[in-house]
Amino acid sequence: MLINITSFNNANNLISSTHQQLWSELLQVLQSSPLFLKPSAQANIQGNAIFDPIATNYFLSTRFIQNGWRAAYPIPRQFSSFGKDIDFIKNGTLLEVQFSNYPFLVNNVSRAEVLFRSQTIVNNNQTADLMIFITKAGCLPSSNSTLYYEQAIDQLDSLVQHGLLTIPILVVGLYETPAQTQAYWTVYNGGVSSRTILNQGMQSVQITQRPSGKLNIIV
Repeated sequence: MLINITSFNNANNLISSTHQQLWSELLQVLQSSPLFLKPSAQANIQGNAIFDPIATNYFLSTRFIQNGWRAAYPIPRQFSSFGKDIDFIKNGTLLEVQFSNYPFLVNNVSRAEVLFRSQTIVNNNQTADLMIFITKAGCLPSSNSTLYYEQAIDQLDSLVQHGLLTIPILVVGLYETPAQTQAYWTVYNGGVSSRTILNQGMQSVQITQRPSGKLNIIV
C-alpha cells in the first residue's frame, strides 16, 4: 500500500537517526502490504467493497513479529486502568495499529504518554521513547465510525498544541490511488466483526475517485 506520515514532537528526527533501521524495516512491511477488501455488511452499502481491517491486521502482525516486534505487550500493572496491552513493542518503540472506532485513539496515546513521562522500563531494559501509530486514510471506503488518518492528525494536533502530549509520535496512514490493480477479497461468514472466512483470493479491482475525494472500488 501507499503511505503518508505525520510527525509530532520531533518523531521524524528519531526515525532518521537512532531509529533508522527500525523504520526502514517497518516501511518495507507497510509498502509490501496488498490492499485487503471485504464486502460491507452495513445497511445501504451492503456488498460494496470496503477496507478489510481483519486481513490487514493479520498480514501486518505476522510480518512485524517476524521482524522482532513483541506482540500484545502487557501494560505495567500500575497503569492497568489504561487497558490490557500494547499492540507491539520493540525496545523502546511502541507500535499501535488501529482500524477500529476513533475514540480508542486518545486512550492509546494517553497510556503511551504516561509511560514516556514516567520513564517506565518497558522492554529490554529500555524506556518508551517513540510511538508509531498506523491507521487507514479517509479516502478508503470503510465501516462507519472507524478512525482514519486525517482525523487522527487533527486530534493529535490539538493534544500536542495544548501540551497534553510530549512523546514523539509518528502517524502512518495507509491509502491507495485510482488505478486498475489487484486486491485480496475476503468474504466472511457472519456480521461486521466476523473472522470466519468463507473464501479469500486475489481479485482485479477498479479504483476511481469521487468528487468528495473518497475512493470507489469495484471488484
